[in-house]
Amino acid sequence: MKRPTAKKIKEEIEKLETMKPTVRVRSVFGDNHHEAIDAQIEVLTENMSEEEVIQKFPSIEEDEEDGFKQNIIDAAMEAALWLSGETEAGSPSDGWKELVIK
Repeated sequence: MKRPTAKKIKEEIEKLETMKPTVRVRSVFGDNHHEAIDAQIEVLTENMSEEEVIQKFPSIEEDEEDGFKQNIIDAAMEAALWLSGETEAGSPSDGWKELVIK
């Protein structure tokens, strides 16, 4: 996949912002989908690289309170990979379509 244009990135941010209120808030495992979408929006807005995502979203350790749950890190990384054109998985919003409450 090629790197998305500035226009495409803006459209994706708008799509995620519009989609967020319609996506189920929590998974059956307790993961917060809205926080994961917020992370993707931040990555796209700030045009973050994979390295920047690793720095910005450190994982939480079992005995620590600081850090991010894996689903948030994964979502942020997915957005960074989409920005760099290194994924064939589609846009970040594509991954949320199945969790939209109808």
